[in-house]
Amino acid sequence: MPKKSALGLLIDDVHLEALELKPSKGKFSITNYVWSRLPPGTVKAGKVINSKILASELKKLLQAGRTKSFKGPVVLGLPQSQVFLKVFTIPKFEEKELNEAINWHVDSLKPVLPQNAHTSYEVIEKKPNYDVKVLLAAVPQEVIDGYAQTAELADLKIDIIEPLALSKARLINPQRLLNKSIISVHLYQNQLSVSVLINTKLWFSKEIFIPSGEENNIRSAVSELIKFFTEKKNKDIVNASEIIYSGDNHGLDRLKTSLVGFKLPVVQAQAGVMLIKSQAVSDVQSTSFTPVLGLAVRGNLHQKGLINLLPEWPKAKAEILKLIVNLSKAIVVAGIIAWLNIMVLEVLWWQFSNKKQNLSEQIAKLEVQLNEQKEKELLTWGKQFNQTTKTAQLIEKSKIDYTQVFARLSASLPLTVKLTSFKYQPFVGKWSIIGIADKREDVLVLDKALKESQFFSDARLYFSSLESNQGVVFRFSGGKL
Repeated sequence: MPKKSALGLLIDDVHLEALELKPSKGKFSITNYVWSRLPPGTVKAGKVINSKILASELKKLLQAGRTKSFKGPVVLGLPQSQVFLKVFTIPKFEEKELNEAINWHVDSLKPVLPQNAHTSYEVIEKKPNYDVKVLLAAVPQEVIDGYAQTAELADLKIDIIEPLALSKARLINPQRLLNKSIISVHLYQNQLSVSVLINTKLWFSKEIFIPSGEENNIRSAVSELIKFFTEKKNKDIVNASEIIYSGDNHGLDRLKTSLVGFKLPVVQAQAGVMLIKSQAVSDVQSTSFTPVLGLAVRGNLHQKGLINLLPEWPKAKAEILKLIVNLSKAIVVAGIIAWLNIMVLEVLWWQFSNKKQNLSEQIAKLEVQLNEQKEKELLTWGKQFNQTTKTAQLIEKSKIDYTQVFARLSASLPLTVKLTSFKYQPFVGKWSIIGIADKREDVLVLDKALKESQFFSDARLYFSSLESNQGVVFRFSGGKL
């Protein structure tokens, strides 16, 4: 079965780009590539201002590229100006508990995330007996909804939404990035992206618009990133070893003259996507570092757990529309069945007129069958009622006097520890405690007190350092209360 094509879609403040990519024997072929300028004010700072105009322009673009009936996955890139990226580390957990631990840590980061943020994360490093490193992406919900509503108006189904910083990192040959810390500089249509890549994975990224003639700003942005990385990186992360630059032809010329005088070696990036010649583009080599290409490549990746910022409501709406279509088909089928039933009834009436006695016997048999069916339903209902009664009795037996639980919890609580949440599920016997302490040692004192108590002896401790002077957030959970 041939592999499907994928469509990358890039929307920024001034233009639209769409690129259709088809895999072919380990390489890729660009089957369509179109772009157009946007009316001023349609998109501003990466946020959709006028979704109707943007949808109209998007329809024109796809029709020009003959991709209106495209059936493969569609990947939309979000500009870095609207994306909050953060790498954090959590202790090693069992696979079934890892997502719970990550989600809990993400909740603890809400004070520093954009308001009403939509989040997605990706595990970027997970080694045996080591902590787990996670890349978190957060975007204001109104920004995501703006792009999703535009796609709906344009009759376009979006499958994946990811930060453009990830698509740009994907364009670099990963063999040059293995086991290294690299400063990546990408300049495309005067949009400068400076990023840190650690062992092929994105660690930090920033975008700046730099018009021609302001080359000094390029050098300043790279210098600031090197300083930031050197000061903020953990001790287990190796120092930056080189600066790799890429971009369109004009961007490459500007970077060659700007990236001089650095202590780190400066080298041009090698393409990570093998392209074959195509009639859709005249210069395959320069297209190798077009950000929309990285988005199209994402549509051909089948790896699970990658960042996808697509909200749930477009998926739910698509399912509802599918249900409506199926329901319409069912109504048509039901109409046909009803017509057939009428025809059958006419035949039965004719038979009734000619063979009244035979029909009476059939009716009697039908009544017997109905009575038998009613008896079976009554027996089934009785069994369900008995089971419900037993369940209610079990729930009643599992109840615990909350006054006693809180009395024992208060006796175990040090003065320097404050609780912010206590949850208990009596039927399944699970409980959790969330709070904040002045220091880690206070949490260990509470851990010992809980394990020596009658009700919390199976307590399991989670830590999450806030990296500030506000103390240590902790969480206990157990299941024997």
